[in-house]
Amino acid sequence: MTLPRFAEIALPLPLPRPLHYRVPEGLAPRITVGHRVWVPFRNGRLIGYCVGFVPFPEIAADRVKDIESLLEDEPILEGRLLELTRWIAEYYFCSWGEAIEAVLPPAVRKARPRRTITFVKLLQSADEVRARLAEGPDVKPAGDRILRYLLEAAEDVPLAEAMGRLDVTASPFHTLARRGVVALERREVESDPYKDVPIRPHPPHALTADQETALAAVLSALDCPAFRVFLLFGVTGSGKTEVYLQAIARVVAGGAQAIVLVPEIALTPQTVARFRARFERVAVLHSHLTEAERGDEWRRIRRGEAQVVIGARSAVFAPCKRLGLIVVDEEHEPSFKQENTPRYHARDVAVMRGKLENAPVLLGSATPALESYQNALSGKYALLSLPRRVEDRPLPPVEVVDLAREMHERRTVPLLSHTLEVYAREALAREEQVIFFLNRRGFATLMTCPSCHYVHRCGRCSVAMTFHKRSAIALCHYCGAETRPPTTCPDCHSKGLQFLGVGTEKIEEELKRAFAGTEVARMDSDTMRSRKSYDRVLGGLLTGDLDFVVGTQMVAKGLDFPNVTLVGVIAGDAALFLKDFRAAERTFQLVTQVAGRAGRGPRGGRVVVQAFNPTHFSLRRAVEHDYEGFAREELEHRREMGYPPFGRLARVLVLAKDEGRGRRAAEELGVALRSAVVAAAVVPAPAAGAAGAAPSPVPRVEVLGPAPCPIAKIKDRLRWHLLLKAPTPAALGRVLGAARADLRSRGSVDVVVDVDPVSLL
Repeated sequence: MTLPRFAEIALPLPLPRPLHYRVPEGLAPRITVGHRVWVPFRNGRLIGYCVGFVPFPEIAADRVKDIESLLEDEPILEGRLLELTRWIAEYYFCSWGEAIEAVLPPAVRKARPRRTITFVKLLQSADEVRARLAEGPDVKPAGDRILRYLLEAAEDVPLAEAMGRLDVTASPFHTLARRGVVALERREVESDPYKDVPIRPHPPHALTADQETALAAVLSALDCPAFRVFLLFGVTGSGKTEVYLQAIARVVAGGAQAIVLVPEIALTPQTVARFRARFERVAVLHSHLTEAERGDEWRRIRRGEAQVVIGARSAVFAPCKRLGLIVVDEEHEPSFKQENTPRYHARDVAVMRGKLENAPVLLGSATPALESYQNALSGKYALLSLPRRVEDRPLPPVEVVDLAREMHERRTVPLLSHTLEVYAREALAREEQVIFFLNRRGFATLMTCPSCHYVHRCGRCSVAMTFHKRSAIALCHYCGAETRPPTTCPDCHSKGLQFLGVGTEKIEEELKRAFAGTEVARMDSDTMRSRKSYDRVLGGLLTGDLDFVVGTQMVAKGLDFPNVTLVGVIAGDAALFLKDFRAAERTFQLVTQVAGRAGRGPRGGRVVVQAFNPTHFSLRRAVEHDYEGFAREELEHRREMGYPPFGRLARVLVLAKDEGRGRRAAEELGVALRSAVVAAAVVPAPAAGAAGAAPSPVPRVEVLGPAPCPIAKIKDRLRWHLLLKAPTPAALGRVLGAARADLRSRGSVDVVVDVDPVSLL
């Protein structure tokens, strides 16, 4: 066998291709594709990833540097998962090394040593210890208690745990160790973030006819096995999760593993508990775990000890050795899109991983993304339908309140309309529960001077700061900057600013004022800081201790409480005012999803949507629970404009602290991209012997901009963007490839390429 001489090393830097390094003779028999290595780079050294071997380097052999060493004996990435990172790098226009870095959790990526703790181990048999105790302990009084505790435990015990339980110092343990009675040993340990959460096993539910049909289609692909993408389009409360669970049960019974992706906001203990109630070995990956916990879960998965992996976006990269199924729940959620490099979309990565692994992919939603729905209409995905709720419970009636009319009648902008307040009092009288939804946190979204109209803005971003009353601070929701609200106007020195706009904190206060004596909880990123925070609120809903819950997107999905009979949407059309072609789709999805929290029990329910634009078609269709009708109207508009799913987009961001440099760079980039469109459209002449063959038509790519972003400054950096519109991914990739040299950051100007952006703000 010929040993490799030169390796391709992908570095976690924005480089156009892997670099070549010489493989030293001592490493040649050991190094394989997927190994992590230390390599020299410029004046230091970096961790890189071996992604291949070449017979000759791209530069003179005497200038090629040597690989220094391997980080581990075994490769960190292998086979299809490594191939997936290559696809991510090519499709999302980043380096291969940056794509690989996204696959590894921080604790693994940073090559940190594993966590170790000290254990206490008995060196004598139980009979010997009992005899020793009968004769009188060597160490009084702690030695007697320690030995009895270890006998009762009947296993090695962490030293810190034993000290805490017995309320003693480490000294008597060391004394017993010196006398040969116990040993103190340092060992690597893995943490289980859910070890103290009780498991309540639950048998599978009987399926409805619709669920059985959907499940049968998925099982047919599992039994082959074969790659296929299914779109499970089911109304809220139709039992999509039960279909997931029973499909996964077939996967686990066959000895394979399943990945379940859910939005971060839906990763509540209730969601995790459903899977732990069915499967013995569930691994969880999400941002509320510590780095060490995520690293330990990743290693458990890699060893094959987890049957099911449930997690947020990055769980799509779980190192399953035998992957049998990928489920993407709430597949329409924008949180599946990564907002820094590599800017991948977990749903689309899941589809590609399923293709590489020859495993089915099951996408589920009550409001599918229009890209997914169009794929189903065209036959690219198989469409499965759950049009009815479990037990044929009706979908809740939705009533839209015209806030403009109510404002005119009441001479003020009401937080709660008369209709919503009346329904809330009726629900309270029946001892039922109410959810209020507003996708803005804080107390007031605008602080302004009534005299000169000064607005208290963030000094680093071109946005107004939000007032948070409980902490008495003005907070920027983009950069996190905090200030104390001014008591006088900085411009005209008038006393007192007006606090306008409304957030969840203000709704919470209004509910406590209008409904004195009620129990109100708030669910937003200000209050849900830990798993215990979720437990407290969800437990209160379950036990009936809470009357009202007000929150942001956290309350819009993943919650299933039968005593919630009323949902109030405070500002149902807020998203329509955003400068984004997906505004109507987001509005329909949010209203439909939050409406789905009502009426999931035998008592039924209703929904009230407050809006200034109550006749907009997205709200009309949401009131009618008519996704197909909404999709028809919106898809026709998208087709006319060439927007997804009838075209592909790439957004190019230019970021700079200096306005002149940033604007010039954006203008130069616009020229370069338009030149790249021309260069990419050149069709080679027909090959010899192919006279008369017509060249294939080249799809037209359109470059829009540059223009300032709707949010023109964030974190002291001014922002411009350009938009590339192409009919196909290949045409888009061809233009980006032709402009690669111009799309690099330069000096104080950063350039960011976002393929398939979900936000244009």
